[in-house]
Amino acid sequence: ADMLENGTALDVGLGIAPASGKTARHGVLLEKRDRLIRHVRQAIPEWHDLSDRQAAAAIIKGFSRYRATRWTAQEKAGTASPYEPDGSFWRLSKLALPDAKQMPGLTTVTNILRGVGGG
Repeated sequence: ADMLENGTALDVGLGIAPASGKTARHGVLLEKRDRLIRHVRQAIPEWHDLSDRQAAAAIIKGFSRYRATRWTAQEKAGTASPYEPDGSFWRLSKLALPDAKQMPGLTTVTNILRGVGGG
């Protein structure tokens, strides 16, 4: 990105982007991600009685497995699976977020499930 003399990004210097680098659109995408993560826990009966941390670990593992085994075929098909958790994992993968933000780490996912933090 073009920089002003003091090292500020040009779009920030012109006031068309926040200094934090976080836009309203980015915040909306993170909120959608957080809702999908909470939804997927509710959609899988085996995850209901797990602690938030155990459920977060199961969701992260499931998402990683989905991306490694089913994502490519479902992306080509252009439609989400009608079955959970694949349907939610497809929607998470389709969000315009960097890969690291699609499924954050254990602490963040745990906080999302607790209804704190996240986004």
